[in-house]
Amino acid sequence: VRLSMMKVIWAATSQALVIVDRGTPEAYRQLMVIREWIRKQTDAQIVAPCASNVACPLRGNPRDWCHFTQRIALNATQIRLGANPHGRGWEDQKYSYLVVLKNRNSVTEPRIIKRPKLKGGHVILDLCGHAEHP
Repeated sequence: VRLSMMKVIWAATSQALVIVDRGTPEAYRQLMVIREWIRKQTDAQIVAPCASNVACPLRGNPRDWCHFTQRIALNATQIRLGANPHGRGWEDQKYSYLVVLKNRNSVTEPRIIKRPKLKGGHVILDLCGHAEHP
């Protein structure tokens, strides 16, 4: 989505805007351009994946980008046509997304953004959220 189109979409948004894109580094970079523009809007509250209007902590890291994976079941036709070269009845699809509310006073909680790490009886979580919730 180009920024000029984003301005039109934001003006037409009454409550919430959800943008979902491929989970690639390039799609993430494009989403960050939109996120940066939205952060500057006085009526916008970013609620997901990070529940904060601060700059994305992963931005600028060339080896990591914010993306998630969803396992998708393939139907019999997709399997027969070779949609999954491994012959499984499913495939994992990566995606990036952004959810914004048109209300700056929305209350949001931090989000877990990576798979939890188990280390020596502890669970380590990577969170993204408000500065008061490090």
